[in-house]
Amino acid sequence: EHGFVAGLCCRDSRFIIAPGQQPRPVIVAGGQELPSGAALWASDPIVLAPAGSTAQGNVVVAGTGDRVDLAAGLDELGALGIVDLLVEGGATLAASLLHDGLVDRAVFYLAAAVAGGTGKGVFEAAFATITDLRPVTITGITRVGPDLRLDIDFKER
Repeated sequence: EHGFVAGLCCRDSRFIIAPGQQPRPVIVAGGQELPSGAALWASDPIVLAPAGSTAQGNVVVAGTGDRVDLAAGLDELGALGIVDLLVEGGATLAASLLHDGLVDRAVFYLAAAVAGGTGKGVFEAAFATITDLRPVTITGITRVGPDLRLDIDFKER
């Protein structure tokens, strides 16, 4: 099993990735420079970047200024045949995808551990009030060693 916290999939399920196939990395670039010496570059990633970006590599332009237009970026990825995404970018990116209605399914892994503190949520700033919640259907609960895998589908608003 994968060791990620949340897996998010884009809207088109016509294409299925074969089991065991390694995913192609996609970097969502903002206004900051990307580190040129990072090991990720060896995987030939696609870079979603706003117009005018100085990002290098296989750049797909989506958006303007210092922000990527996520819906336009997903459309461009879909045109390339990339329709399933594992999002590891953190709570801000996950919240933006969810808020924009770009998430159909999610997979969460719940560790058999409890911790206190002030950590970040999975979807940072996604919900101002309880009326902003997104209803889901739980489609699977699987034990993975001592942990749990929770599969959910997001319902339309």
